[in-house]
Amino acid sequence: MSIGDILPDVLATNLKLVICGSAVGAQSARAGSYYAGRNNMFWQILHETGLTDRLLHTSEYHRLLDYGIGLTDAAKKAAGVDADINKSDYDAFTLVQKMTAYRPKIICFNGKKSAAALCSWQQARNCQTAEIDYGIYPYSIMQNGPTLFVAPSTSAAAKRYWQPMYWHTLAALVKQLS
Repeated sequence: MSIGDILPDVLATNLKLVICGSAVGAQSARAGSYYAGRNNMFWQILHETGLTDRLLHTSEYHRLLDYGIGLTDAAKKAAGVDADINKSDYDAFTLVQKMTAYRPKIICFNGKKSAAALCSWQQARNCQTAEIDYGIYPYSIMQNGPTLFVAPSTSAAAKRYWQPMYWHTLAALVKQLS
């Protein structure tokens, strides 16, 4: 964990999947656990799609490594809803460095905001979330790099955009790796 990170990364080499959120939510920061918001759909969708064989409690987030899944955020030193996170809080350069070092097979952005941070960095322009579609992301972050995937945010604040079918598509991609 870097100095100032709200939560430590959950990463190991050659994972099947790394899920990258935009930033830790306020409830998660207080609880010291990823996706701890009472109405966050993260843990439920992982179980529903078969990415985990049981419904994990937020405090068991380190257990995701047992399933070949890692966790990180695009803004490691900030907490709150996306609207509260400053553009300067996002660190796509460090995210790319981590993914280059750990080499996961698939990186899933949990919501368009974290994908937009990477898009802005890659294209050296201000990429808006409206320009990003759910599903397989058309860009790469490194030569022979991982598949990039954008899924609807599991945050309760994004419930109006919730489309679990994309999470099911992601799970099917991950299962093809097995």
